[in-house]
Amino acid sequence: MTDGYLGESMNVFKSAVFILAVTLTASVAVASFPDNKVIGKLVSYGLYETTGRKMELPAPNSAAGKVLMNAKYTHRETTDTIPMLLGNTFGFKFRLANIPTDVISRFRFVARHPPIMDADGKLSQESSYEVEGVSPVSYLEDYFTYELSTPEELVAGDWTLEIWRNGKKLVSKTFVVK
Repeated sequence: MTDGYLGESMNVFKSAVFILAVTLTASVAVASFPDNKVIGKLVSYGLYETTGRKMELPAPNSAAGKVLMNAKYTHRETTDTIPMLLGNTFGFKFRLANIPTDVISRFRFVARHPPIMDADGKLSQESSYEVEGVSPVSYLEDYFTYELSTPEELVAGDWTLEIWRNGKKLVSKTFVVK
């Protein structure tokens, strides 16, 4: 059993996550930006340090069954190679643009990794969580990270972090944990 966390942060969505849940029942209008115009960009990547207040959210599709939203990130090093050490947090800073502000969006954050034991004692090769709702902003810059927080997560191999919106991959980065 693992108590590890996906250490993702969505600064705008942290404060808006409850607003988004409420707006799920809102009627859908014509989008200000067509779906195919939403773009994602990798801003920086590598090892990060997290500080500040953290918020835990349920995530049944993650290896730990929950995710941890961090308040602040400090970029430590730009690298594709991640030392396999407890406490290491790796990932990327991303920018999304042209997000429609008048239609429901489903953002999916995925970590594809070598087999690790999930919270139910099953082998898992993917951890994910979703945020769904009407976005209050058309532009977002934030972080998506993974923290190696339990011995079960210390598995060498390729770890790929991806951000999807309504089935379209917007940002992806592969790291080698060794």
